[in-house]
Amino acid sequence: MKGELLLDIKYEFGINVRREREKRGWTIEKLAEKSNLNANHLGSIERGNENVSLDTIFKISLALDIEVMNLFKFD
Repeated sequence: MKGELLLDIKYEFGINVRREREKRGWTIEKLAEKSNLNANHLGSIERGNENVSLDTIFKISLALDIEVMNLFKFD
């Protein structure tokens, strides 16, 4: 159960990052440039394959100019 919950959180977080990126019409490369993160790493985050550090979450939210909590709103 705990492992499944973690997987769902990673997946939902990734969906939110992708949604916010696409809302802006950005490629992964553009988000990578703005967040100073690797594009491959961001792609893995968007697919829900990464445990994301607090530093990375903060960099993504700053690049997207949104509150961190908006990346954790799961429907």
